[in-house]
Order: sequence, then structure tokens, then C-alpha cells
Amino acid sequence: MTKVAFIVPYTEKRDWVQFIDLILEDINCPSNVSFEILCTEGRIESLLADWEGDLVIARGLAYSVLKQRNYPFHLIECPLANIEILRAVQSAANQLGAYRVALFIGKNASIEIPFCESLCRVKLDVFEVGNDDEAAAQFRMMEEHGGCDAVVGGYTVCRMATDKGFSAIPLRMGEEAVRTAIHEALSVIEGSRREKQRNELLNCMIEMMEEGIVALDSQGTILKINQICMEMLHLRRKNVVGLPAKDCIPETVLDVREDNSIIKLSSRNVLVRRNPIVIDGETEGTVIMLQYVEALQKAEIAVRQKLNEKGLVAKYYFQDIIGSSAPLQKAVEQAKRFAKTDSDILIIGESGTGKELFAQSIHNFSNRRKRPFVAFNCGAIAPNLIESELFGYVGGAFTGASREGKIGLFELAHKGTLFMDEIGELPLSLQASLLRVLQEKEIRRLGDDKIIPIDVRVIAATNVDIREKARTGSFRADLYYRLDILHLLLPPLRNRVEDLDDLVPYLTRDFLQDGNPVIFERAAVERLKQFPWHGNVRQLRNTCQRLCILSQTGVVTEADVLEVFADDMEGLTVPEEVLTEEEQQLYALVHRKQTKAELAKKLGVSRSTLWRKTRELD
Repeated sequence: MTKVAFIVPYTEKRDWVQFIDLILEDINCPSNVSFEILCTEGRIESLLADWEGDLVIARGLAYSVLKQRNYPFHLIECPLANIEILRAVQSAANQLGAYRVALFIGKNASIEIPFCESLCRVKLDVFEVGNDDEAAAQFRMMEEHGGCDAVVGGYTVCRMATDKGFSAIPLRMGEEAVRTAIHEALSVIEGSRREKQRNELLNCMIEMMEEGIVALDSQGTILKINQICMEMLHLRRKNVVGLPAKDCIPETVLDVREDNSIIKLSSRNVLVRRNPIVIDGETEGTVIMLQYVEALQKAEIAVRQKLNEKGLVAKYYFQDIIGSSAPLQKAVEQAKRFAKTDSDILIIGESGTGKELFAQSIHNFSNRRKRPFVAFNCGAIAPNLIESELFGYVGGAFTGASREGKIGLFELAHKGTLFMDEIGELPLSLQASLLRVLQEKEIRRLGDDKIIPIDVRVIAATNVDIREKARTGSFRADLYYRLDILHLLLPPLRNRVEDLDDLVPYLTRDFLQDGNPVIFERAAVERLKQFPWHGNVRQLRNTCQRLCILSQTGVVTEADVLEVFADDMEGLTVPEEVLTEEEQQLYALVHRKQTKAELAKKLGVSRSTLWRKTRELD
């Protein structure tokens, strides 16, 4: 509840009560504001000695006296209107027959003396007073200059006049003056409420921050400080606001002038930042922010974990790798051993052998599994954009760059894994930059001069012979040897066809026919094993999906497989140099109803070559 007091003479209490009641009926006064009247017949200080409130309205000498004191409440002057002065002087002239009138008013009041004299037909002597002592001195001066017929003034002056035998007319407040004072009081209360709200909000924000914050004025006095800062500086006093900073804060903190400086506090690394408080172009103080370096690192990790929620995660595990063949299991066991290290890995395998599947499984099997997994295809983006994607850039680094800049993939992968697929397609111009990042463990955004340390394990993958590319100079040899610390070779599907027994039902598990899964006959699976699968598991998946879609009975037969293979080979030309026995045998089986001439034409070989190949197969 906000308490407002009116300081009035005892004789005017009834008038003020009436005024306040009338005014409060007209205005929308908040329910949390209460008004009371305090009457004074003596010294004003004693009246307010035990009063506990927020705002005081006073006039005349009472206001002047209170203004000279340092009270904890807000003080508002109830203005004395000219009309009230004129009315009192007119009463002195009419009621008392006074001609020479002594007018005692506060120093803030004013009156047009000639106008008042002319209107009221009096001789006016004006005395300005600021307190009781001045009132007494001015009263003596009036007496020394011949006195007067009547005195006009406030309660104190009128009492002096009565005590000395002078006639007196009190200056009384009008309704408009009281109304003005009340509206000003409500405005002040609302402003104070908003200011208090802003301060509370500011204090709450400061206390909620994870940084230690202390604000100093231009003289080095502490204006604000949060609890975290108190704890970081080991300040045991409950309240240090108002104290000189040099008496509370270590010199190592106060002496910092460069932004983002790292100092030692109690053997812990602390990042110190300073920001000036500038008001109307003038520096009025300083805000110092302190933060433990380890807290920054934890925050960075938290940010990257949030990025994980946006898709920078590895979905696959080693148990998702289907197959029990010896070559595949050898690769899995080798990958598991590699996963327990932080060394970079080079995965080599044909297209469709599951290089990213292995990369994600390695990540999820490693100590980095709770950190980001970022995948990047070196061959899927324009060469001129690869550098900005990998390393990021600051705002305005190049034409078309985002104004806010962009974080690079290496930064996104901090503490985690960066999977670089098709590493053999990385332009030579960027291979030196990548080599430096792998060696130095740091990056620099495009357009920036700041070095950013990183902790990233790189898993590179390729389906080309980059060792041969290194020999021919189309791939940096030093980068190849740096990537090839751990070498993982994935077997092609044709070298582990026994895995089709598990792969086929796995790849077709989601295809239903009348609510039932599509079944592959044993003969159909065996026929699938005879195909070379140059596209490996990816090609197998697509073929199985086609067979499921084309199946009308829910059962895939050997004939269905042969028919699909025949469609795949329609118009296919295969040089005889690349024909394998299995391919020739399969082609012959697929086209067994065709003549040798028709088959040779479809395969793009001569009849003699086809005859020789088929004889060898027989």
C-alpha cells in the first residue's frame, strides 16, 4: 500500500477532507493508494518523526521546511494559486477594512502586486519566507517599517500576527490546487512504480545471468553487483553497493583494459570483459563482466547439444549393419577398434557399401557419441562454396554472405565427428587448408582474423583410389597420408553374397501386400546372389523394392527376378573386356530364350566372343 499524507493547518483540516473526498470520487484512484491528513500546529519535524509513508503533499512554510531536509519520502508542493491570494487580500480589505496589507508568501509563490493593489484597493507589502525563522525575521522587519492594518499568510504567520495583536486572514487552498496536487502525486506514484518495476526486472536479469556483473560509476563506486560476482570475488559483506571498488575488488580485475582478457582468480581462469556506461556522449561508469572459462566451455557444449537436436546426430549403430559374412564381420570388428581412438579414419569402399553407415556407427561407438555428428559430401556442393561451408565466415566476408555470418561445419562438429564423404572430390585448392586444420586443430572463419581452436575427429570416405590420385598429383600426398592413419576397407556386396539371406528380408520388411509382408522364394534369393551388384546394397535395396511393388501375389519368384533383370539390361552395352564369368552366365540365363545373335547384339559383343565366353562357362 502506498501512503500519501497532506500536511495542513489544523484549521483547514475540514476543508481538505472535503476537497479530497470530492476529488477521489471523480478520479480513478488505484486501490493500493491511501490518503491521510496530518495537521500541524507546531514544528513540522515532530509531526513526521514517526510517520512511515511514501509521499507528502505540503504548501507554504511546511513545504519549504521539508524541502531542506533529507526525508526518505517524495515531496510535492501544493501550489498557491493567484486567485487564492487575491481572495485573501480582498477579504482583508472588505472584512477588516484594511488598507495597508502585509502579504507573507513562500519563495516559490508569485503575485502581480500592481494588479492586486488596484483590484483590492489596498497598499500591498510582500514578504518572502522560507522557514519559521525567516517568517519571524520578516515579521519584525514589517513591524519596524510601521506595521500594517492586516496580515495575510499561512498558518504560522497568522499565529504570529494574532500573538502580536495584528488582524490576520489565512491563505486557504482552493479545490483546483488540491486537485492538481493529487494528480501530481498519482503521477509520481505511477512513475515510481514503473521505475521500481524496471529496477526489479534489471536486478532479476542481473541475478539470473551466469556471468558475474559489477557496475561502477565514474568515481569507481560500486552501483550494482550480482551474487555470482560476489561469490567469484569472495566478498563476504552482505552489501558492498556504495563502497569504493578498490576496497572490494582485486586489482587484477580493475586493471584489465583489453576486452576478453583472461586472468587468474583463486587459481581459476576467468574471462573479463569491460563495457563503458555512456550517457549523452559522456562516460559515466563501467560494467565489468566475469565468467569462468570452464563455464564458457560448458555453455559451448550445451549449444552444440542443442544443435544435435536439429539433426546433427548419428542415427545408426553397429547393430544396424546387416550381414554375418566373414568379410563384413571383419570390417565391423576393425571399425569397433578404430572407434575407441581419436585418430582420423579413411573409409574406402564402392558406392553403396555403407560408408556413412559405418561412419555413424563408429561415432556412436566412440567417446564422442554425445557430441555432434556432422556429414558433408565434398562432391555435392560447388567448389567455391566448400571453404565457407567447412570453416564458416563473418558477416560481409564476400558478396552474398549473410550479414550475421555463418558457423562452419568444423565448429558445429566441435568435440564430435565430421564425416567427409567423397573426399577424393575435394578441390586441390582446399586440400592444403584441410591439412592444416587436421594438423593444427584450429580454424579461421573467412573474413576473420581470429583463430578458433577445435576438437574434431575426421572420418573421410572415398569410392575412388585416392592413393593412385596422390601418385598422379590430383590429390595431395601429404593429405592422403594424414587421412590414412586408420584404414577401413569395406567389402563389396558381390564378395559377401551370403549376406543376401539377411539383407533381402531386412530391405523389404516395410513392403506389404494385403497387410502381409512380401515373401522372397529361396530360388529368387539364390538368383539375386548371381547378380554382380556394382551398386552394392543401394542397388540391392532398389531392386528389392521394385520386385515387391511389381509382385501381384505377395511372393517374389525366380521368374520375377529374371524379368526385372531383363528390363534392367534392355539396351545395355557391356564391353567384352569387363564381362565376368558370373555376368556372362547371368546374361545367358536371362536371355536363354534368345538366339546367340540376339544376345550378342544386346550385349554389344561379337558372336564369336559370346560363343567363346559361353563355352568357358560351360
